[in-house]
Amino acid sequence: MEFADLVQSPGRKLKLSGVRRWLAEPTLHFLIIAAAVFAAHAWLAPPAANEPGGEVIVVPAQLVAGLRQNFIGRTGRAPTESEQNGLIDEHVDEEVLYREALALGLDRHDVVVRRRLVQDMRFLLQDVSTIEEPTEAELTEFVDRQPERYGTPARITFSHVFLSADRHGPSTEQDAIALLERLRAEELSPRDAANSGDPFMLGHRFAGQTRDQVAGRFGLRFADALVTLPVKAWSEPIASPYGMHLVWVDERLAAEPPQLDRVRNQARRDLVAERRRQVERRKIAELRERYAVRIEPPAADPQVKVVAVRSVVRP
Repeated sequence: MEFADLVQSPGRKLKLSGVRRWLAEPTLHFLIIAAAVFAAHAWLAPPAANEPGGEVIVVPAQLVAGLRQNFIGRTGRAPTESEQNGLIDEHVDEEVLYREALALGLDRHDVVVRRRLVQDMRFLLQDVSTIEEPTEAELTEFVDRQPERYGTPARITFSHVFLSADRHGPSTEQDAIALLERLRAEELSPRDAANSGDPFMLGHRFAGQTRDQVAGRFGLRFADALVTLPVKAWSEPIASPYGMHLVWVDERLAAEPPQLDRVRNQARRDLVAERRRQVERRKIAELRERYAVRIEPPAADPQVKVVAVRSVVRP
């Protein structure tokens, strides 16, 4: 069969007409044009900044100088050209990994990284502001309104004879009363009476102790009881978590109001730090104005009865 006969055959005519209709479809034309446009854009336009290869990493001369200086500090000599290139490559690798980690949001999921960034941001907020040097009047007012912080607290020096609850059991208090009668009858001094009781792991004499220090060692009830004890006399038995104590108060010093000359340096540091915190809180409040805070209700739990749900949106 000749080629012309084949073309003119009814079946072949039907196939050619179908191809012509397909080629005439507007959708096909659109796809061809779109593909051409995208191909031209990929060839002519540079890659976007957020696409692979689109970001530029600049290694400034100052940074290279810093890398060289660190190398000299570690080794005592200047790096060779190969070693310097290795230092630069290491820095570039770190920068690439750092940027990719940020792109993946790893900084938002790592608690340690999150806390460090928050800490750095707090330092930045404080450092960008100038804190005025406190005046003498400001330091005086700052110290005077915090006597418990800058004053000299009341102190007490005492000795004790100890009876262990573990050793004496239910008779600990009665044994302490009997021992007290002997100490008073024989007029024993704290030094002479030291071996009359049981060993105490913290010792038998405590000099210049504040109420908080006594409470930390013997408990709050014991510390409160010492406030009313007479000086130079054996006390009635006083309980502690360890057992019973017969206490001899050697000296009690009253609290003294704060004196600026004694605490000037500490007060200045504390006041400057307080002002930095105030600046930080104010700047954080300003930054929060950029955000809307939305508190989502807790997930439904069939085991928990939700009494009320609070939804708050703050500008």
